[in-house]
Amino acid sequence: MRYLTIFSLFIIQFAQAAVIAPDKRWPAGSQLNVWFLDGDKVWRSLVERYAVEWSQYANISFRFYHQKPSISHIRISFKGYDGTQLGRHDALTSDEPTMRLASLALPSTTMKQRQRIILHEFGHALGLEHEFRHPDWPYGEQWLRLQAESCSQRLNSLFTSDTELRQHCAQINARLTNNQVWQYPYDEESIMNYPIDAQWLSNRSTPIKASTSLSPGDKLAISNWYPKQNLVEASDTILRFSFKNHCAHSLYLRLSYRDEQQQNHKQQLLILKALERSTDYKSSQKEIRFNAQSNNGAFSWPARLGNQQYVSLRLDQQADSHTEIPLYCN
Repeated sequence: MRYLTIFSLFIIQFAQAAVIAPDKRWPAGSQLNVWFLDGDKVWRSLVERYAVEWSQYANISFRFYHQKPSISHIRISFKGYDGTQLGRHDALTSDEPTMRLASLALPSTTMKQRQRIILHEFGHALGLEHEFRHPDWPYGEQWLRLQAESCSQRLNSLFTSDTELRQHCAQINARLTNNQVWQYPYDEESIMNYPIDAQWLSNRSTPIKASTSLSPGDKLAISNWYPKQNLVEASDTILRFSFKNHCAHSLYLRLSYRDEQQQNHKQQLLILKALERSTDYKSSQKEIRFNAQSNNGAFSWPARLGNQQYVSLRLDQQADSHTEIPLYCN
């Protein structure tokens, strides 16, 4: 079963979007050549194993080279530090690394941590920003300042001017604005987030835990930004869907879809208790529409979509014929 998240359901192209710089996206359908500049065979194999998880959800593929190809979109070194040039660029014949994965070779790095590092850095290579730069990052500026300081220490040898170094690090760790990026609501479970101790978080007493796999929000966000066309081809395919309430409050949900048996439009009101999953529904139409609100009024879908009254979801653009739609409250 493919699990989806409400973060990815806003089909309008410029809806509030996990966080991506739209001008850093590669063209959908691209094959990205990945050239290993150095590194042991073990670490190369790990990269090849984990990086392709993005391709399960994005219309993008990777081809790995151990010798220099004619052009390379991603060039990996296992020396120095961990970091990646953000997204699309034009330096396709350079010999300089665009991604560094030094932590993979450290004995103290666990296999789960290696998986996280690879997925995280390849997310950057596809144009995804850090989740803590989200315009709606809810935990203050202290962590952002700490990241800027850490950046200055890590990149010190690359700059001759201390002022330029600090300006660069402040810029790439600052909170983004709505007109700079596309973003879905802030996703704490995103692979692009960092594990953060509570002492660096305002208005929060518990830490943010490390994610070691793509979150439901990551999967559907990347599938919308690198779309695959009509994965469910047959026009008469019956598509099943359900809802899962992941909130601590009950949700009131209004659903509109074409019923599989009666072949006419149905509208239905649902009440989902906290953590409750709905029954399965069957639709003969590729698109369903719904809106929802928590019983305390704090959360609603759609959010910030102007006068649009419903969230639209294309069921035919998913990887199988059953879609579970989790509704998350931040």
